[in-house]
Amino acid sequence: MLKKLICAVPLLALGACVSVLPDSGRQPPRFRLDPDRAMSVSVTPVDTGLIISDPTAEAVYNTFNVAIATGPYKYEYVDGAEWADRVPVLFRIYLERRFENADIVSAVGDRTEMPVSRSYVLYSDIRAFNIDRTGAGEVARVSFGARLTNPRGHTLASSVFTQEIPTGGRGAEFYADALNEAAAMTTEEAVRWTSGLIEENERREAAQSK
Repeated sequence: MLKKLICAVPLLALGACVSVLPDSGRQPPRFRLDPDRAMSVSVTPVDTGLIISDPTAEAVYNTFNVAIATGPYKYEYVDGAEWADRVPVLFRIYLERRFENADIVSAVGDRTEMPVSRSYVLYSDIRAFNIDRTGAGEVARVSFGARLTNPRGHTLASSVFTQEIPTGGRGAEFYADALNEAAAMTTEEAVRWTSGLIEENERREAAQSK
């Protein structure tokens, strides 16, 4: 009897492990941010580097989930849908590619790729990246703070970029598309702002070196 019980234990354990494995056919759809949306930014590239630092975010956004503000200080998540990565990671890669596409500097990357002593650094913090149901209708809201430092580490300026657009419908597909559009609009503003600061600082540095 004892021998039979001992043999049964690994079989039960194996059965338990198998039962909790995810069903690959039932994974939720994952959405990404599209960095290739058109921008109306036309500048002469500056021969310098730009580091995109990792964005900071509160725990409500530091997740794969698509967030919904359902009341003051209250958040829920869309059932059956996720982002392709945690929002801060997704947004950093998105920012990097948006700046690359804008071609305002000669090189864009993160701290592992770019020399800090010869690069500008863009810091950001995500303040909103969600669907908002607290008003009359659903809107996609994207808001982030930005701070730009020069290669010497001095802060040139800081600003906040915010956009809200109607979702156009209910459901994960509408929400992802609307958040993509809001993200595209805010980052276009940030690209233009950053470009102006870099150009101004480069002119000032050139004048001082004469």
